[in-house]
Amino acid sequence: MGYCSEVVVMIPNNKVEEAKDILDVWDEEYSDKESTYLVSKYVKWYDSYKEISDFSDFICKIHEKYEETGKNPACLIAVGEDGACHTELGDPWDHDMYTCTYIECPAILNLQNKIKESNETNK
Repeated sequence: MGYCSEVVVMIPNNKVEEAKDILDVWDEEYSDKESTYLVSKYVKWYDSYKEISDFSDFICKIHEKYEETGKNPACLIAVGEDGACHTELGDPWDHDMYTCTYIECPAILNLQNKIKESNETNK
Protein backbone atom coordinates (compact mmCIF):
# COMPACT_ATOMS: atom_id res chain seq x y z
CA MET A 1 0.00 0.00 0.00
CA GLY A 2 1.02 3.61 -0.02
CA TYR A 3 0.87 6.53 -2.38
CA CYS A 4 1.82 5.45 -5.89
CA SER A 5 2.63 7.51 -8.94
CA GLU A 6 2.74 7.38 -12.70
CA VAL A 7 6.15 8.51 -13.94
CA VAL A 8 7.32 9.40 -17.45
CA VAL A 9 10.96 10.17 -18.14
CA MET A 10 12.72 11.15 -21.35
CA ILE A 11 16.44 10.53 -21.66
CA PRO A 12 19.01 10.30 -24.46
CA ASN A 13 19.23 6.83 -25.99
CA ASN A 14 22.84 6.48 -24.86
CA LYS A 15 21.74 6.84 -21.20
CA VAL A 16 19.02 4.15 -21.11
CA GLU A 17 21.13 1.32 -19.72
CA GLU A 18 22.60 3.58 -17.05
CA ALA A 19 19.11 4.74 -16.12
CA LYS A 20 17.88 1.16 -15.78
CA ASP A 21 20.91 0.27 -13.67
CA ILE A 22 19.92 3.03 -11.24
CA LEU A 23 16.19 2.29 -11.28
CA ASP A 24 14.39 -0.48 -13.15
CA VAL A 25 10.67 0.03 -12.52
CA TRP A 26 9.63 0.74 -16.10
CA ASP A 27 6.49 -0.82 -17.59
CA GLU A 28 6.84 0.69 -21.06
CA GLU A 29 9.66 1.99 -23.25
CA TYR A 30 9.46 4.02 -26.47
CA SER A 31 12.37 5.26 -28.55
CA ASP A 32 12.98 7.51 -31.51
CA LYS A 33 16.34 8.29 -33.10
CA GLU A 34 17.56 10.48 -30.21
CA SER A 35 15.47 9.86 -27.10
CA THR A 36 13.85 7.14 -25.06
CA TYR A 37 10.72 7.54 -22.99
CA LEU A 38 10.38 5.28 -19.96
CA VAL A 39 6.98 4.90 -18.29
CA SER A 40 6.07 3.47 -14.93
CA LYS A 41 2.35 3.21 -14.30
CA TYR A 42 2.32 2.49 -10.57
CA VAL A 43 5.44 3.10 -8.51
CA LYS A 44 6.12 4.46 -5.04
CA TRP A 45 8.01 7.65 -5.90
CA TYR A 46 9.48 9.00 -2.68
CA ASP A 47 12.70 11.07 -2.66
CA SER A 48 13.49 9.42 0.67
CA TYR A 49 14.04 6.14 -1.24
CA LYS A 50 17.70 6.01 -2.25
CA GLU A 51 17.09 4.65 -5.76
CA ILE A 52 14.51 7.39 -6.44
CA SER A 53 16.82 10.09 -5.12
CA ASP A 54 19.73 8.68 -7.16
CA PHE A 55 17.56 8.59 -10.30
CA SER A 56 16.39 12.18 -9.78
CA ASP A 57 20.03 13.26 -9.40
CA PHE A 58 20.87 11.36 -12.61
CA ILE A 59 18.15 13.22 -14.55
CA CYS A 60 19.22 16.59 -13.11
CA LYS A 61 22.86 15.99 -14.05
CA ILE A 62 21.94 15.18 -17.65
CA HIS A 63 19.72 18.28 -17.75
CA GLU A 64 22.49 20.52 -16.37
CA LYS A 65 25.07 19.13 -18.82
CA TYR A 66 22.97 19.93 -21.86
CA GLU A 67 21.35 23.12 -20.58
CA GLU A 68 24.36 25.16 -21.72
CA THR A 69 23.94 23.95 -25.32
CA GLY A 70 20.26 24.81 -25.53
CA LYS A 71 19.31 21.16 -25.57
CA ASN A 72 17.49 19.44 -22.77
CA PRO A 73 17.45 15.74 -23.47
CA ALA A 74 16.39 14.65 -19.98
CA CYS A 75 13.17 15.38 -18.14
CA LEU A 76 10.69 13.70 -15.85
CA ILE A 77 7.11 14.12 -14.66
CA ALA A 78 5.56 12.21 -11.78
CA VAL A 79 1.84 12.34 -11.00
CA GLY A 80 0.36 10.80 -7.88
CA GLU A 81 -2.70 8.60 -7.73
CA ASP A 82 -4.66 11.65 -6.56
CA GLY A 83 -3.83 13.42 -9.85
CA ALA A 84 -1.38 15.89 -8.31
CA CYS A 85 1.86 16.53 -10.15
CA HIS A 86 4.49 16.23 -7.43
CA THR A 87 7.71 16.08 -9.45
CA GLU A 88 8.96 17.85 -12.57
CA LEU A 89 12.63 17.66 -13.47
CA GLY A 90 14.17 19.33 -16.48
CA ASP A 91 11.75 21.04 -18.86
CA PRO A 92 9.25 18.35 -19.84
CA TRP A 93 6.91 20.82 -21.60
CA ASP A 94 9.71 21.50 -24.10
CA HIS A 95 9.32 17.87 -25.17
CA ASP A 96 5.53 17.69 -25.33
CA MET A 97 5.18 16.14 -21.88
CA TYR A 98 2.30 17.62 -19.90
CA THR A 99 0.11 16.72 -16.96
CA CYS A 100 -3.64 16.72 -17.51
CA THR A 101 -6.39 16.45 -14.95
CA TYR A 102 -9.96 15.71 -15.88
CA ILE A 103 -13.17 14.35 -14.41
CA GLU A 104 -14.44 11.08 -15.75
CA CYS A 105 -18.12 10.35 -15.26
CA PRO A 106 -19.46 7.25 -17.02
CA ALA A 107 -23.01 8.09 -15.84
CA ILE A 108 -23.02 11.23 -18.01
CA LEU A 109 -21.69 9.28 -20.99
CA ASN A 110 -24.48 6.71 -20.54
CA LEU A 111 -27.10 9.49 -20.40
CA GLN A 112 -25.65 11.13 -23.51
CA ASN A 113 -25.84 7.79 -25.35
CA LYS A 114 -29.49 7.32 -24.28
CA ILE A 115 -30.37 10.81 -25.53
CA LYS A 116 -28.60 10.15 -28.82
CA GLU A 117 -30.41 6.81 -29.24
CA SER A 118 -33.74 8.45 -28.41
CA ASN A 119 -33.14 11.22 -30.96
CA GLU A 120 -32.26 8.67 -33.65
CA THR A 121 -35.38 6.64 -32.88
CA ASN A 122 -37.62 9.72 -33.08
CA LYS A 123 -36.35 10.74 -36.55
